[in-house]
Amino acid sequence: MNDFADHREDRWDNIHDFREDRWDHWQDRGDDWRKWREDVWDFRADRADEIRDSYRDSYCQWFTPGWYAGCAWWPHVSVNVNPWWWWRPVTYASYEVIYQSPPPPPVTDDYGTDIVIKADDVYIEGKKAGSATDYRQQAIALANPATQPPPPVPADDNDKTIIPLGVWALVQQEKGDAVMFYQLTATKDGLITGTYSNVLTGDNAPVTGSIDKKTQRLAFHTGDKAGNAIEANLNGMTKDQVAVFVHFGTGQTQEWLLVRMPNPDMPTAPAPVKPVNTPAPKK
Repeated sequence: MNDFADHREDRWDNIHDFREDRWDHWQDRGDDWRKWREDVWDFRADRADEIRDSYRDSYCQWFTPGWYAGCAWWPHVSVNVNPWWWWRPVTYASYEVIYQSPPPPPVTDDYGTDIVIKADDVYIEGKKAGSATDYRQQAIALANPATQPPPPVPADDNDKTIIPLGVWALVQQEKGDAVMFYQLTATKDGLITGTYSNVLTGDNAPVTGSIDKKTQRLAFHTGDKAGNAIEANLNGMTKDQVAVFVHFGTGQTQEWLLVRMPNPDMPTAPAPVKPVNTPAPKK
């Protein structure tokens, strides 16, 4: 962690400078581009470890039944399950609940490297994939499903109609403390539900969103922020950290980082999250 802090600025500048002309590298210098993407992934992993190290002793009361009981926006919700149910990591095979069959091969495109927004266009794996405005509008539509998601509360510890996606910190990729935390859950109907907590302001709110089963994109919004959306994909939610797009309306997008928080070291906590190998660079 000390080494990361000492060299953070230089490492960030290096990947940021390359980012500015990545299209030339993608088209003409593929090996350089793949090395840059590995550097980005390494930086994110160290950044995520920094966040987890900072908060490892701070969250034993987050998203427990007692915490839910204090949420006025879900009155009369009865929570009678293992208090660490919400922290369980998800495997890709778990998405069988959503697809009602073994899930299709995962979409592994990475936000910020494989999928980027440049000016008014979206590029996926170096190819133009449409306008940025349309892309953002799709994400905002996903974040506002016609059907309101239910509270992220299982009937019991073995409820197979709802999948915990884990507890995440949403942070800027370069630096800064984590103050925004999300507990995310998927339902068998392809909805995203969950909760948000800001540990700095004390604010909390429900999470609403949905999944596009065909593209495997998912998006959600917080509370009454229906015009904004946080976008990821199903495969990304199985990782220990994942870059996401944060869309501010249809006019602006920023790349942020979701950092999975490990299960609290409690007697009733589920097994620790197993390390997830980074996918091999695409050729």
